[in-house]
Amino acid sequence: MQQNNPKKKRNSLSRLLWWNIDGEELREQIAKYETLKITRSARGISCLCLLFCAAAISFLIYTEGNFFLLIDIFIILILATFTYRGHQGAMVAAMLYLTLTKLYGITQVPQTLILGIMIWNLFMKALYLAFRVERERKKHPPIVLENQ
Repeated sequence: MQQNNPKKKRNSLSRLLWWNIDGEELREQIAKYETLKITRSARGISCLCLLFCAAAISFLIYTEGNFFLLIDIFIILILATFTYRGHQGAMVAAMLYLTLTKLYGITQVPQTLILGIMIWNLFMKALYLAFRVERERKKHPPIVLENQ
């Protein structure tokens, strides 16, 4: 007889639905906000995704010599910094910026459509989870007990 796992099993389609956030994951992120490592926290993973974008763009600058892309790196690094610090506005700006740049990239090189959507989906999931964590933390700030 099989035991039922209390966690929901996720099928491959649910991974594409980045706006569906698991309540247990959200609660864990909020509860362990200060102690999670950068590779485990929603804001840390979002920051790492943005840093990966900056690294990929710097590789394009190296291979193509298009120094106009330095502006993209500068914007992304600012967004990554404020995302890691927990600023909701930076997370929304990063989602919009990555969406617009991805759409522009797909119009320039249509062959990258599938890969572009997959990468965009991963980044949106990370950024949206970080946004939700910050929004919930703002709704329910932690209680600080003063020593008397």
